[in-house]
Amino acid sequence: TGNLTASTQFQMIATDSYYGNIYSGPLTVTVGSTPVLSISASGSPGEPSTTGTYTISRTGSTASAQAFGFALSGTATRCTASTIGGCATTTDYYLTSGTCSLGSGAAINSSIPAGSASCTITLTPKDNTTAESTEDATMTLNTSGGGYTLGTSVATLNIADNDSST
Repeated sequence: TGNLTASTQFQMIATDSYYGNIYSGPLTVTVGSTPVLSISASGSPGEPSTTGTYTISRTGSTASAQAFGFALSGTATRCTASTIGGCATTTDYYLTSGTCSLGSGAAINSSIPAGSASCTITLTPKDNTTAESTEDATMTLNTSGGGYTLGTSVATLNIADNDSST
């Protein structure tokens, strides 16, 4: 695997059937490689409002948007309400789009915008009154978006709690 691009030139000859003119010129065909998507995590999210960030990057052309899918796992529970204010008290975090185009609700798909080599998804902790140990939220890229392969596919953020058990 690798990031390969091949280009070749052909001589193109076309005939205008009405006037009988012959046109010729070079025709360049370029075949690019499949983009590679990778993910990383940064920040130290914690209640009440310190965020963390997932960054998804790609290799290759940025001429068009690149859709991708992901799965979430870990000990923390994601809120899928339309706003963080609508989250149940039993949830631990909420995702917002950052610079990625993020699917709404329970959808776990996104895209890197055209013209960008990367985008971000922000994890915002849901401040609750339950005393908990540090919980983790793991994002794993998958190939459901199609048209790419995976580099580093897993990133984890640890969410610190601010409540005491007294």
